[in-house]
Amino acid sequence: MNWCDFHEKRGWASDYCLKKNDYVGSDTARQFCQYGGKDCPIKEQRPSGGCYLTTACVDHKGLSDDCIELTTLRGFRDDYMAETEKGKEDISEYYRTAPAIVESINKSGQANEVYEQLYSDVIVPCVELIQDGKNEEAYEKYRDMVKSLEKQYF
Repeated sequence: MNWCDFHEKRGWASDYCLKKNDYVGSDTARQFCQYGGKDCPIKEQRPSGGCYLTTACVDHKGLSDDCIELTTLRGFRDDYMAETEKGKEDISEYYRTAPAIVESINKSGQANEVYEQLYSDVIVPCVELIQDGKNEEAYEKYRDMVKSLEKQYF
């Protein structure tokens, strides 16, 4: 169901805002798409504090929204993770915790170091694992990163 001209469903229950050019939580989509796109309060740029972990890492690197890392990991989420019950649960948990984790990292005074480490130690290896068809290894690596960050920043 598309609620407005800017809203699309992508993958399993993933709300994508064409105006923001990024995924949004279902609560945000329900709240803002009721405007039918007219006078929509969602900004076209990604917010600095409310984005997800991979997006924060690639933003730190100065990469575009359609870079190989984001494209690969979004496809992985939609085509692999969302096909299993455990994957669906992890996606839901990620949407609940990731924005707060990013906000905490941004406020930590160590954001550059954290994002650089996450990018080189997790994001790039996960993309390589996915490209090599090692989906379960990529899933475990990314999930372990999220769990570790939840303990430290959530």
